[in-house]
Amino acid sequence: MALGEWLIPLALSLKVELVFPNNDPAASMVAFYGCLLAEDVPLPIEVPLTQKDAGSQQIGFLLGSCGVTLALTSDVCHKGLPKNPTGEIPQFKGEPWPHTPLPRTRPGVTGGVGPRFTPTSPPPLQYKTCKDGSVLGVTVTGIAFLTHCQALTQACGYMEGTDTNCCYGPTDDSNQPPGRGVLSMNGLTYGVIRGDSEEKLPVLTVQDVGLVMPGAIMCSVKPDGIPQLCRTDEVGELCVCAVATGTSYYGLSGMTKNAFEVFLVMSSGAPVSEYPFVRTGLLGFVGPGGLVFTVGKMDGLMVASRRGHNADNIVATVLAMEHMKFVYRGRITVFSVTVLHDERIVIVAEQRLDSTEEDSFQWMSRVLQVVLLAPPPRPSPLGVWLLCSLVIPALTHQLY
Repeated sequence: MALGEWLIPLALSLKVELVFPNNDPAASMVAFYGCLLAEDVPLPIEVPLTQKDAGSQQIGFLLGSCGVTLALTSDVCHKGLPKNPTGEIPQFKGEPWPHTPLPRTRPGVTGGVGPRFTPTSPPPLQYKTCKDGSVLGVTVTGIAFLTHCQALTQACGYMEGTDTNCCYGPTDDSNQPPGRGVLSMNGLTYGVIRGDSEEKLPVLTVQDVGLVMPGAIMCSVKPDGIPQLCRTDEVGELCVCAVATGTSYYGLSGMTKNAFEVFLVMSSGAPVSEYPFVRTGLLGFVGPGGLVFTVGKMDGLMVASRRGHNADNIVATVLAMEHMKFVYRGRITVFSVTVLHDERIVIVAEQRLDSTEEDSFQWMSRVLQVVLLAPPPRPSPLGVWLLCSLVIPALTHQLY
């Protein structure tokens, strides 16, 4: 495989870990498609931030279980990896040692073009992080990979030979305004869709994320219990039936059946289709005209007092309370703990360096008034049962 002026010999059907930062898309793209052309299995991962990064430890375990034997990165990224006090790069358990391209001879221009990626080629691997922090590998077949690319190019109107069109947004000649709605957050806690006014505080403004991809079927099902279709005014987990989806969790047949082989049923118990659906992990609904709306994630769903609350909505409500003077925007964590057979929500925010404890305490008091459950006639916007709200010292969020 050639990376610019470097040549890296790779064996066939080799599982390769790709470690590239987000600000270097060119090297990441060349390495990814180079692995595909060499009939290797690429697995892109995020660059580890610190040596004590719990997510990197889980990814190392995943790489070891998937049989990844080689990690490929760039020289710049390799120098920026976290190092121990002796200057060496720590080795995460199960993770292969990252290699940078070695100087070899530049490949000749008459070497010919490698084999094309076909439906029978080894598919790339992906991964997802669960609510408990565990990392699962996701397998994607070659036919699904190609079908996904074809559906995207068809939906965006790309033509063969227009390679640079992907740098720009697809043209929209319909002049159709995007779908938009203002929903009551109180109604969303009960899993129903209720319109509301923008002047009120406990509302959530949503905009469609687009139409269902060509050749796919999407619907919403109840988050709990059997996969039953939601009614028109209900919010549920979005499920999709298409060729261009993942096929399984690597080495986990039980979890695969619950996520990738879901057979939906109607309220009467009759099956919806003979083909299985795949859970997307997104909460939302399909609106008029086939527009898809999302209101949260299943991993962020917390059920307190038989009402569902999404962690993203709670964070957005906290950020609306003049947070810039007291806490850092990206250093807020919301999670739940089980207390007496029910969930209680915990909010952790990191205090700014230039903010005093008295200022932070007053800000936290205002947050409690907005988030906590309050009886009528002055109900709070979210109405959650809160276990505690913490404001921790600056630069200590990761330790907690």
